[in-house]
Amino acid sequence: GFVVNPDLVTTLPSIDLGDKLKAPAAPAANNHNSNWQGGGSLTPAMLHVYQNGLQTSTGAPSIGDLRIQLTGQTAQEATACAVQLGISGASSQYTFGPLPPQSFGWFGKKTKPLQRLQTGKVSQEEFMKQFYAEGQTMAWLIRIGSLALMTMAFWMVLSPLSVAADGLMFLNYCTCGLGSVLDSAAQCLIGTAAFFLALMLTAITIALAWFAARPALALGLVAGALAIHLIFVLTQGGGRACGCESDSDSDDDDQPSARQGMIPRM
Repeated sequence: GFVVNPDLVTTLPSIDLGDKLKAPAAPAANNHNSNWQGGGSLTPAMLHVYQNGLQTSTGAPSIGDLRIQLTGQTAQEATACAVQLGISGASSQYTFGPLPPQSFGWFGKKTKPLQRLQTGKVSQEEFMKQFYAEGQTMAWLIRIGSLALMTMAFWMVLSPLSVAADGLMFLNYCTCGLGSVLDSAAQCLIGTAAFFLALMLTAITIALAWFAARPALALGLVAGALAIHLIFVLTQGGGRACGCESDSDSDDDDQPSARQGMIPRM
């Protein structure tokens, strides 16, 4: 037989088993223990089907009644990513276990143990795409949340400037609301500065994280950026050199004519 790990069962959708319940057999006429007395043993004859469960009273429930609801988790088809393991002490019993960590990257990092069960039948490629997409979604949610927290932190750092900008409101006493306009503009600039500072720091943090997680890709992007910058610098430098040479050549060409013009006529 096969026993599914309880950690994997929780990933399956829950269903209500109340509609599968059947009413128990009617008790015998001389059976006086068919009603719940609020204590003692509970027999099947004391339970009655009501809506999606069982209860000790017939009809609408009342105070003191016992009510039992049954739920389960199941799926017609499911796809598992795990290792099949044998259950100790049972020769024909098997279960799922997590895949062991795998080494990756240049720094000896290891993956986390993988154990996953999802409904439906999917191929290995589809399973990998879904798993990768979920990881990317979680990573970007963490990045966006970190950006928001970083923006709030920089706003708190710049809060003294925000309080100082409120002093512009005194201009309202001698102008027609100019102080309010200037204060609003200053608050907007402070908020924008806090956002861009947080954006820069978040981008640097993501870049450093890429060096640790994907060093080859990160180094390739840095090398490509440096190559583009070098080509741009060389192109601009060559253009300036050509311009200087052309200017010097034109000056040299003009000098003989100027000397000829200075020769006095006899």
